[in-house]
Amino acid sequence: MRKTGKILGALLMALALTLTLAPVGVLADGLDPEGDINNVAPTISAYSMKNGDGTAFGSTADCEVEYRVDFTVTDNNTLEDLTNVRVQIGWEDWGSGDPGDANKRSLYVFTWTESTNAWTGSPAGYLDPTHTSSAPTNKTENSFAFSLYFKLAGVALPANSASWSVYIIATDDSSATGTGGEGGFFLNKYTNLSLGTSALDFGSANPGAAFSDSPTTTATITCNTALDLPFTGDNLMGISYHKTMASTNFEITGGDLTDAPVTLVAQMVKDDYVQTEDTLDVQISGYTDAEAIDLTFGAAQPQVVSGLIPTLVPGQ
Repeated sequence: MRKTGKILGALLMALALTLTLAPVGVLADGLDPEGDINNVAPTISAYSMKNGDGTAFGSTADCEVEYRVDFTVTDNNTLEDLTNVRVQIGWEDWGSGDPGDANKRSLYVFTWTESTNAWTGSPAGYLDPTHTSSAPTNKTENSFAFSLYFKLAGVALPANSASWSVYIIATDDSSATGTGGEGGFFLNKYTNLSLGTSALDFGSANPGAAFSDSPTTTATITCNTALDLPFTGDNLMGISYHKTMASTNFEITGGDLTDAPVTLVAQMVKDDYVQTEDTLDVQISGYTDAEAIDLTFGAAQPQVVSGLIPTLVPGQ
């Protein structure tokens, strides 16, 4: 009997325990939990600047050459929470303040927009010179490693000190921002001169007679600092008679020259030339942006049937 009583007692305790716990389960089913998920500002990390081909960048950049900026944007509310990512590449460290309007001389702004998942650039023409900048393929993730490809115009302000910088701002739909980037790269001087034609056809004329037509070519100049543009000529060897004709038989007019004989010594078509001046740097007097100079050539006393191929030598 004592053994049976122990078993019955154990069953009664188990039943009592079951009856005690059951109401707790019913109460748990009726809970209504509440809470807020805080907005977390995006962050910028893993910044680096590279050459356009992905090789390591040193400390000096060239105008009209492609470069690449790599960086990672993280938003714990997913990339869909972002509004845009803005990359400012400017002559000064603009910081978070308003840098003003983008321009070819001192400020380039490139923007990735979440709604279009695409990059735009201002001024136009300097985004993706050869390669294509990257954009997220899955915006439900919380981070993406961006690569931005860009170049600077031929008129971008040269700097022999680390005056150019990259500043990155990621903004989410609550206007929270994360910033990153790095300042300090040099920019070399740049000069580009192209001729409409370098072969001038003077046609033919009798010895001692003046040419009836004066050939003209156009020199188009782009540079980011003052430019000296000298012109020199060579004595001419006749094609048919193998007789030398002095370059001084020919004249050039253009730029600062007026009917100047073509000599073996350099003459200045443009001396310390700038098309537009600015006050960004007192050591840099200005720049020239695709300025065209017409150069006209003539002659008074040709001795042989021939043509003159002049040489334009830009210098700084």
